[in-house]
This record gives sequence, C-alpha cells and structure tokens, in this order.
Amino acid sequence: MHAEAIAILTDIEQRLDTSVLTYGGVSYWPLVRQKIWGMLMERLVINPKGTGTGPGAVANTNAIWPEVGAVDVGTVGTPFLGFVHPDGTAADRAVAAGALNPKAVFIVRPEEYMDTIDGARFAKTVDSVLERTAARCPVAKIEVADPRTIQFARKIPSVFLHLAKASRGVVFDPPYKLENFDNHRAGA
Repeated sequence: MHAEAIAILTDIEQRLDTSVLTYGGVSYWPLVRQKIWGMLMERLVINPKGTGTGPGAVANTNAIWPEVGAVDVGTVGTPFLGFVHPDGTAADRAVAAGALNPKAVFIVRPEEYMDTIDGARFAKTVDSVLERTAARCPVAKIEVADPRTIQFARKIPSVFLHLAKASRGVVFDPPYKLENFDNHRAGA
C-alpha cells in the first residue's frame, strides 16, 4: 500500500517539473506532496474501504484537546505563538533554556521517548544533543501538542505547539500567486 502511494507520487514528479511550482520564490511542491501523501495514506492504508465506521475501523481523527490544566506559554511570550505546557514549572524551565528566543531548535516526537531516567522520559538522540547544546546557547525543544502524551514527565522539558492556538489571528491574504500552476493542470 505504501509502495502504491510512492508510485503515484513518483509518477507525478516524473510527469511534471515540480521545481517551477513556486509562491513568492519558494517551492510549494513539498507542501502539496505532503498533502497528497496524507490523502493517499487515508485512502490506501487507514480507511481503504471508505467507511471509517463500525467495530475495528481505524479512524484518523484529531485528538480532543483538554483545555483544563494547560498553561498558555503566551503569558511569557507573544500570545500567537501557540505554545502550551501542562505544567507551569516545566514550562518555566523550557523558557529559561531559551525556548522563546532560541539559537537552535529541536523537534521531537513522543515516540522518541524510549528511556526513563529518574522517573522522567528521555528522548535518547535529541535529549543527548540538548544536554550539550543548552550549555552553549539558548535552545528550544518543540513538540506538537498531543493530549495523549503531553502529560508524561520529560527529563528535558519541551514547549508544545498547539496548532489551533498557533493559527489564531493568521490571515491568508497572499501577496503572490501560485506561479506556473496553470501550466501543470491535469491534461496540460
């Protein structure tokens, strides 16, 4: 199923010159490719029969975010960053390490926390680098907020990007147009 999705994307990339698809001089193909991949995974892997309901069906739905107990880190930074943390002390430690004004940014996923040290989760690769980097410059360790995993203690605290909060106040009023898009329509 993954091979089929890869074949579809490869076919598109062989038939089209995706390097000319730009917006304000920046290629937008990687974003389009990611969106197509997500749609293919939904159709080919997660919900191949198109039902999505009933016993045993896998639902690809967003987790429900419990607002209770979440500390909006906007109280110490701009409110439109969309950073949250369930524990004020851990958020304070992350901010003290430079999370709101970093010189280095590290992204970590919950599944990277394979080890436990002193009762707290440790992301072996990222946290090992962070231990050395944080002593040299301000750093941010960022995770996409997931209510299913945000509560477990981390040896090195993260700030969590709450996507809905990060998009507050964002207005899409593009000053550019998608360049060369019309030249690449189906059948063109």
